[in-house]
Amino acid sequence: MARWVQQGSVRAMGRWVWQQTGVGVSASALGERLGQAERKYQQWRREPLGQVPPVLVVDGLHFTVGKGPGRKGHKACAVVAIGLWPEQARVQILDFELGEKEDEATCRRLFDRLYQRGLEGPAVVVSDDNAAYRAAAAMVWGPVPWQLCINHKLRAARSHAPAGLKKRFMAEAREIFQADSLEQAQARAQALARRWREKARGAVQSLMRNLDLALTFYLFPGGWRASIRTNNAAESAMRCLRDALRRAGGCTGSPQGTLARLFAAALAFNHTVYP
Repeated sequence: MARWVQQGSVRAMGRWVWQQTGVGVSASALGERLGQAERKYQQWRREPLGQVPPVLVVDGLHFTVGKGPGRKGHKACAVVAIGLWPEQARVQILDFELGEKEDEATCRRLFDRLYQRGLEGPAVVVSDDNAAYRAAAAMVWGPVPWQLCINHKLRAARSHAPAGLKKRFMAEAREIFQADSLEQAQARAQALARRWREKARGAVQSLMRNLDLALTFYLFPGGWRASIRTNNAAESAMRCLRDALRRAGGCTGSPQGTLARLFAAALAFNHTVYP
């Protein structure tokens, strides 16, 4: 984090505060407040997890770092780890890691820290189809059940379907994930592949790629399935973090400001949703 911070960014944040509130804040005072937030975050992410979640949801949050007058900035992201307790309908933001992109190194730092805090092996991990997530998790936890979000899977297949056939193709594709059992879902997928392989080859290839990972939810109790087959359960947490950055406006120009906003939003979400 420290390598990203530039004094110019802190000054830009001071100007933004003045523009929004009419209150002058010196760069040194603002830098000290951001430093305090970063120290608290470093302490928070070292604390042992209280109740270890059985389900880990991983998602990425993208934003721009270094924005300011005359500066376009550069793209960055936060890889966010969210704990899910399906039987309690409980969701909690566990941690996040800032990086330039959702790559294996960024994910590995996040997963290593979760392991040190007590998450020795989730029952299942839920994410989109990002190979970096799976590679990093394998390095930390070894083989772990993985659930690809079926919404992401369906959207990807739809993008490859011919324009005039999208509605019919997607109706059949959704039926795969509404089956009563894994065997029935696999049979429906094979039947769809045979029927559509000539008319919608790209959509079929997209749907069948890593389809087994999108059907992992069938291996778990019925009460878990609706919660883990998509990342919808974690969407409220991700929306909270997105809103924090959106409200920040120009303050997202500073990496420290980004961290402080996300950290404050995570604490507020965890306390509000499940004190």
